[in-house]
Amino acid sequence: MDPKANMNPGWSPYRYAFNNPLRFIDPNGMTEEERVKALERARQWIAANPRQSSAFYGYYLGSDKGTPGMKIDCSNLVSNSTAYSGFGYTNRGNQSTGVLNILSQPLTREVALNDIMRGNIFVIDGYGHTGFVDNVVHDERGNVIGFTILHSSGSKGPNEQFIDLTIKSRGEDWYSWDYFVKGAAKYYAWDTPEFEIDGVTVTTKAPDKREPRPAQVQSYNSPFQQGRLQPGDYGYLGSFWDAYDTVRNWGSDK
Repeated sequence: MDPKANMNPGWSPYRYAFNNPLRFIDPNGMTEEERVKALERARQWIAANPRQSSAFYGYYLGSDKGTPGMKIDCSNLVSNSTAYSGFGYTNRGNQSTGVLNILSQPLTREVALNDIMRGNIFVIDGYGHTGFVDNVVHDERGNVIGFTILHSSGSKGPNEQFIDLTIKSRGEDWYSWDYFVKGAAKYYAWDTPEFEIDGVTVTTKAPDKREPRPAQVQSYNSPFQQGRLQPGDYGYLGSFWDAYDTVRNWGSDK
């Protein structure tokens, strides 16, 4: 059973790797933790604004230390929530807006619509608004047809709303139509990235400061050894290579 199942009630505790083991590997049930805790924090902000009042929308400094019930804008709600997850404060930099600061982080990477997962972020309106994606709905072919967004807007403050991608006209839901159905939104992952080794997706932890590591030249005898982690390396414990070495050394004197 997934040890983090209670943090992700929308999925069965007996499932593995989002029911997609060809794409994801999650030996300890831990890879979703950052996204789940960020969503937990975003919902705390929403719960502190039960009447969806614009009085709870605003700017303040140091949003990684802010608490629900304070005024908060969209980019700081995202950043406060990512900091709460243990990942780090993502609204850092000298860009003209907090949204652009988030997009400028070295680990922020774009995700296709049909690949989005709960806890990813969206950006709309010419990079002027952002928030989290949750409760993604797919059709029978696996295409995304809707999802919930958690965000802070100037008209309602922290709130959530459902985005219906199946509507056929602006009159059905102008917000979904203008910003999402017409393709104005883009989607991004911000959390600990995954990489592939021989077709196997491995989750590793990035350095605490979230700075990109300098490129290193590695010598190897076969493609299988590319990206090889050794005991003691950052991210080794719980990785593909940890499991590989355990099996390879089983019964030996090492």
